[in-house]
Amino acid sequence: MLIQEFELDDANLQHLTERGIGPPDLDAMLGARMTVFRNKRSGSGAYKFIGRGQGGRPLTIVVTGTSTAGRWRPITGWESTDAEQKAAK
Repeated sequence: MLIQEFELDDANLQHLTERGIGPPDLDAMLGARMTVFRNKRSGSGAYKFIGRGQGGRPLTIVVTGTSTAGRWRPITGWESTDAEQKAAK
């Protein structure tokens, strides 16, 4: 799976920022190893990306695909749970 960039606009950036996740966190995730899982929740994005944000903070980002290969649109995110971190190893 190609993961090159995140598509951000005012709406999803505000949503992520309200959850304590900013562009530097997303950039850090792109530059590091990520584990990808299909998202089991209906109505949300297709995948969960689990990786490390700025400063090594474990993050889970729910994303949906875009029409551009390698570009993913974040829908929501949070600090990864212990179970998510274990599953990502």
